[in-house]
Amino acid sequence: MTHKGDPSVYLATYVLVALALPIASLRWLRVCQREHYMGGYTTRFAIRWWLGSSPANLVALLVAAMAALAAVWTPVSALVTAGLVVVAPLGLGIRGRTSKLVFTGRLRRLAAPVIFDLLIFVAAFWFLPFGMTFLALSGLTIPLLVDLYAGLIAPVERKLSQRFIGEAQHKLRQVRPLVVGVTGSYGKTTAKEYIRHLLSGTYRVVASPASFNNQLGLARTVNEHLTAGTEVLIAEMGDYGPGEISEMCTWLQPKIGVVTAVGYEHFERFKSMEAIAESKREIFTTCETAVLGIDTPPLDDMAIEIASAGAKRVMTVSGEGREADISALGDGVEIRISAGGDDLGTIPKENRHPLNVAIAVAVAIAMDVPLRSITNLLPGLESPAHRATMEVGPTGVTIIDDTYNSNPVGAAAALDIIARSGAPGRKVVVTPGMVEMGTEQHRLNSDFAAKAGEVATDLLIVGYTNRLALREGASRASQLNVIEVRTRENATSWVRENLGDGDIVLYENDLPDHFP
Repeated sequence: MTHKGDPSVYLATYVLVALALPIASLRWLRVCQREHYMGGYTTRFAIRWWLGSSPANLVALLVAAMAALAAVWTPVSALVTAGLVVVAPLGLGIRGRTSKLVFTGRLRRLAAPVIFDLLIFVAAFWFLPFGMTFLALSGLTIPLLVDLYAGLIAPVERKLSQRFIGEAQHKLRQVRPLVVGVTGSYGKTTAKEYIRHLLSGTYRVVASPASFNNQLGLARTVNEHLTAGTEVLIAEMGDYGPGEISEMCTWLQPKIGVVTAVGYEHFERFKSMEAIAESKREIFTTCETAVLGIDTPPLDDMAIEIASAGAKRVMTVSGEGREADISALGDGVEIRISAGGDDLGTIPKENRHPLNVAIAVAVAIAMDVPLRSITNLLPGLESPAHRATMEVGPTGVTIIDDTYNSNPVGAAAALDIIARSGAPGRKVVVTPGMVEMGTEQHRLNSDFAAKAGEVATDLLIVGYTNRLALREGASRASQLNVIEVRTRENATSWVRENLGDGDIVLYENDLPDHFP
């Protein structure tokens, strides 16, 4: 067809706009990768970045759209759109700072059809009226394209993963460890490490590393870490939807199942507390022993229901002094543990969560670990890194690192550490807030900021994701100094420049940088 203006200028513009599309797609492929390739979430994040972050990104979106429309009359204006889809949304880099783009096999399999479709757009739009406008606008629709193919290739990915799961099943049959499955809305990793510690004096134990808590992560744990002679495998199991834990249990076959707690984590995905509780319950499918933390109401009822069925041994645990088989009650200084009426003594509270201590004791007792061994090992319980761990920085400031925590209960416990610290200087909370809590997210973050105002002198709000909610909660504390920064790096720079000996800072949660 005939194009407006100088044909050579039109061609050069068209080529440059076409080259921008695969470059821009890398940004949204990274977001999809960070969101575990779940369909729909790339588009959600695109909307959050364009409309819900900085005013500059909203302006960039409007300019990009208007420039694409202007290409109907002035084709070269499409270069403005092309440039903006490559560099914006501002703050969401292509490579990433904390959550980098990794060219795994799965990412390449997703990228191939996305880029192929973009090439089809390039070829087709050349022959259409207003093709330059359509080509430029397609740069803004890349998140939709990524989500489309993430959904379409999901069955293929599940099929490909079966090879690794099959290898893991074969190894489990060879080694034959007793499997302890651990799930819950929060506390999974800490409970897993506490269980590993208490069992290690009696058994040869392998625990899934870090947060290898999905199908492929646990298959990798078995294939790479399980060795001959291993007696116990502790498998942390996370989920983003119903059926995921059940699917893992079909091949892991845990004999002891643990549910730590039910809370608002992933409420955005499950939509109700009942759905979250039922999803966690899947861990008991193959279990002979069920260990439940009854401090959250759904699990209290679940324990009664499972016990009344009579098919499994049920052990209830509490970290709040409720009547339970195993209890660990903290008073701010120490934790007193009791089991079946027997007093197992006390350990320093420090950064230990009583409920996770009780869970570990319950699993140890279920596995016939002698009480003397349990009491000897209890003082050595250590929380995993970045979960309310403490250190003194180079400037003398006391640092509480709770960056791997994103739940209201843990956040409240971290604030309690500040309250009990006795620090004579400034008390600072640095946080981007908590996420994936759906309709409850605003309220929970607002409440957290208000509670922070009761113990802290300063609140540093990081990023845009929960800025309004945190600002609203902070307004309830008249003496709280609120500082807003764009990134975690900005916050740590402020801490280095403003805090020193006698001050204390809590880093509460740390969102990956694909969040606004």
